[in-house]
Amino acid sequence: HNNQRLVDKLTPTGQSRELKAVTDRIVNEYPHGSPISIFKHLSDDEPWFDGCFILSARFDYRLLGELKVRSLTHPEKKHSSQGSFYLEDGNHRVLVYSVFLRLGALKGYESVRAIQSLDWTHIYPWAQEPQNSQKEY
Repeated sequence: HNNQRLVDKLTPTGQSRELKAVTDRIVNEYPHGSPISIFKHLSDDEPWFDGCFILSARFDYRLLGELKVRSLTHPEKKHSSQGSFYLEDGNHRVLVYSVFLRLGALKGYESVRAIQSLDWTHIYPWAQEPQNSQKEY
């Protein structure tokens, strides 16, 4: 089932959808103490969180892997480290990591490796342009 009410509560229109803000809303909405119990309750309420529940049961930062992001603030800049970013791949992993950090369930923050790109057709093959159409720049 699609629990749109819960999604609207965790990512309300017109308010910050940054990871920290969403994490704070989750912890406030589900004050169950441990990440696994939070994600169990979230998973019961909205199936999208099933992946988070599974990850939280055996969370290991070393298996976090790299995240794939694109710039929202400077989409024309290939390697900008400034501004806001949209997470293209790794939503479940980074949300679990964020909740673990927020609840103090880890020793501390470890940096996360991210790949930034303008072209995600390798992830989304259906977005590729036909071979014969080329853009001139």
